[in-house]
Amino acid sequence: MKRSLFITLFSIIIVMVIAIFFSRALFLKNEKISLDAEGDFYTSDNVRIHYWYYNRDTSIVTIFLHGGPGSSSSDVRKTGQAERYADTFGSMLVFDQRGGGESERSAEVLTGKISLNRFVKDIDELRAAVIPEHDVVIFGRSFGGLLAARYANSNPQNVRGYILAAPGQFSSNNDLLEKQRDALVLSVGEEKMQEVAAQDRAVILQLHQEMGDPEKRLDEETDMGSEDDIDVGSALIASGDYYAHEEFSLLPAFNNVPTLVAYGSYDTQVPPLAIEAMKPYMPEASFVELPGGHGAAYTHEAEFFQTVKAWWDVSITPKR
Repeated sequence: MKRSLFITLFSIIIVMVIAIFFSRALFLKNEKISLDAEGDFYTSDNVRIHYWYYNRDTSIVTIFLHGGPGSSSSDVRKTGQAERYADTFGSMLVFDQRGGGESERSAEVLTGKISLNRFVKDIDELRAAVIPEHDVVIFGRSFGGLLAARYANSNPQNVRGYILAAPGQFSSNNDLLEKQRDALVLSVGEEKMQEVAAQDRAVILQLHQEMGDPEKRLDEETDMGSEDDIDVGSALIASGDYYAHEEFSLLPAFNNVPTLVAYGSYDTQVPPLAIEAMKPYMPEASFVELPGGHGAAYTHEAEFFQTVKAWWDVSITPKR
């Protein structure tokens, strides 16, 4: 009896020592987090997340959630938009989600660690490590908009507002999405769609080149990885929670906090009809249409910033 009790107590002590060791190891990894540059953050499950902090010493920080899944924050950084956004609206925290960009991409490390719930936890842990005292605005683009919706449904603290740019797909009904795309092409014509797409891609290429990134290709959609990198899209589907919330059940959470939705008139990935279908679930949100495609927030930045400023001045500046 005594021997059994001794073994049990010894086992508990060993587990506690191991837990303290790993907690300390993570603390030391995160101890040198920079507050005015870029750096690495380690999550509670020991995955490296790379971030960029555009510090303007403001009480509110915008957290940018990039598209994908499995892509990176390259466009918002390398077009210079992150700098210009921070100069206009205050500090901005940008990071590459696990499995993408300059964050941990190794399939060996990430197998079993990819899910939307885990992505949501990454946001909270990054906030706690880098900007623990700040209120935030969540800015999600494309897939980042879906991630923002999942975040809104997690009852986060001190979120002052949401900006959703071409927020992507809230339903697994691909047949409906195809019909919405076909309706868009039919209404404006194939020639016009191709013209807008070419203009948008040329603008993004020019922005990259102006920022000293001449290698950006017109056909480049995501950062190229190695064969050992994890397939984030497949991993999310395998996790079982990518479409755990069907249709638009995530959207009413945006009614609890000021929300701005900006979308492109010629967006074939998230067609205007898909945005129209969201509106009944978000009656308190502001919706603004921009004259571009899926990347309208980049290609029509002046209009986008003007829209954000008008919304910000009314909804964010006066603290509620």
